Amino acid sequence: MESKFCTGCQVHQSLASGKYMWSGRIKRWRCAQCLEMANTKENMDRRAVARKRAEDICAIKTADKADDVPVKRIGEEI
Repeated sequence: MESKFCTGCQVHQSLASGKYMWSGRIKRWRCAQCLEMANTKENMDRRAVARKRAEDICAIKTADKADDVPVKRIGEEI
């Protein structure tokens, strides 16, 4: 039987029990158990919270950079 190395559980699993997934720009093979675990509600909520937190941090950093740059309006002297 052919097997493939699962990047989630770090074990060789049968080739029929998994599929390839994209992780960023990298294509990784995951077994059926890892795929099922990744799609649970708890993990999906965790990923949504992490994404929201990253967006908030990015927005704060962008706002801080915008505050440091002097703004010159038309007809106004600096």
